[in-house]
Amino acid sequence: MSKSKSLKKSQPSCLRVGIDGNEANVTKRVGSNVYAFEVIKTLEKYWRHSDNKVVVFLRQAPRPDLPAARPGWRYEILPNAPLWTWRRLPQALHKHRQELDVFFSPGHYTPLWSPLPTVPTIMDLAYEFFPQQFRWQDRWQLKLFTRLSVRQASQVLAISRSTASDLEKYYHLEPDKIMVAYPGYEPTESPGELRVRQIINKKNLSQPYFLFIGTLQPRKNLPRLIKAFELIVQQGYEGKLVIIGKIGWQAEPILQALKNSPVSSQIKHLGFVDNEEKKALIAGAQALVLPGLYEGFGIPPLEAIRLNTIPLVADVSSLPEVVPINQLRFDPLDHRQIAAKMTLIHQASQVDKKHWLSLLQDSASKFTWQNTVKQVEKALLSAAKNR
Repeated sequence: MSKSKSLKKSQPSCLRVGIDGNEANVTKRVGSNVYAFEVIKTLEKYWRHSDNKVVVFLRQAPRPDLPAARPGWRYEILPNAPLWTWRRLPQALHKHRQELDVFFSPGHYTPLWSPLPTVPTIMDLAYEFFPQQFRWQDRWQLKLFTRLSVRQASQVLAISRSTASDLEKYYHLEPDKIMVAYPGYEPTESPGELRVRQIINKKNLSQPYFLFIGTLQPRKNLPRLIKAFELIVQQGYEGKLVIIGKIGWQAEPILQALKNSPVSSQIKHLGFVDNEEKKALIAGAQALVLPGLYEGFGIPPLEAIRLNTIPLVADVSSLPEVVPINQLRFDPLDHRQIAAKMTLIHQASQVDKKHWLSLLQDSASKFTWQNTVKQVEKALLSAAKNR
């Protein structure tokens, strides 16, 4: 049976969905933007041969890489205005209440009032764990409106079991109200040794190097990674630490740690890089190191696994769900343990590396965007029953 026929056969007779597409409709996608974009793109493909109908609500015209409008999939532009999610969007949902069954947001927020059952998607509750690391207005908005969104929702999607557990603990949601829809990362073609060398040369780098990917902000725990790197350099490591990521909120202590490090000449902060460059830099790294104190889910380790690069991750929150091998995890509060894991990779044999990668790739095979949208579909069907 062809793939298209098998997808068609698995669809319900008709599901009518409104979607908030704004999280996906941006130029530079990171984190939650990537999740929203991939879910919307894959959902359109997955439902292309079904009778399902979708209206995607946007503040502005859809970007060219969003799925093209077609019968059963269309966009409605609601001009931006203050409190768009809580005023403009509910008005549109009320207008379409007879032609839609459920409203889906691939982000935290849904309208405070909706004539339709709602399904929000929660990335993480970092603002509950690290409130001091958020601007007060951002923290206030996240705490209030996420709580209201999940309390009134018919179903809630979480991007990891760790986030699902946090929703139960902090917002007292019943477990059967939460479904886990892991992010996906499709198998990708390696950029190849020539392209890797070209990008490394373009960025004025040399191998070997360890790689960090993420926004420069306190919970990413970069000062301890820098201390760990200083320690392995003292022990004789002659490579580099390469940091990819834009500068975020409260980044000044991180920038000072980079500037003042005694091995600063071996640390390179590249800022934001495009996807092609990122893939090449991952493929060329000895290991990806993710020491964050809290992660809703670990996309960079999954990217590394797909590109045959070993990820080293903190043994906290959702990261063990992505990297289930104890030898590749560390206590993020102990820079000496981070250093020990980096040394482990630097000194490991090719046999050990291939063994770890084989185990990781088997585990990562479940993280696909098609599996993600299957979970989204289950949540939407469940919520639609409450109409």
